[in-house]
Amino acid sequence: MSLRFVSSLIFALLVAIFAIQNAARVNVNFLFWDINLPQGVVIIIAAAFGAITVFLLSVVKRLQIGAAIRSDKRTIANLEEEKRTLQSKLEEVNKKVADLIVRAEKAETEKAEAEKAEAVRPMNQEAPAGKADVR
Repeated sequence: MSLRFVSSLIFALLVAIFAIQNAARVNVNFLFWDINLPQGVVIIIAAAFGAITVFLLSVVKRLQIGAAIRSDKRTIANLEEEKRTLQSKLEEVNKKVADLIVRAEKAETEKAEAEKAEAVRPMNQEAPAGKADVR
């Protein structure tokens, strides 16, 4: 048994003992009613109304918490979807960046090879001219 249930039983037992020990009749005036009841019955009725009030307030609070939880779950689902979308976009951008880096490195290599070839060509062109001078 849960601690809450046991403590409720003990409280109910104490209220019942108190009501039995206070059996004197009392006059109760409420709105238009004027009733003569044993004091214990009045106490039990008051405790019952208090318990009902607490129960109703807790139901309202639980409904509010449930609504907040549902709202938070929707927000979480929306944020997770947005996260997935942004991650896929990030992956696409990373692929494009990697492709651009490869292209840039290839272009640099081709440029370096072209410059190297240009540097070698004038030497090759001068050699035939030098042979012509020797004749």
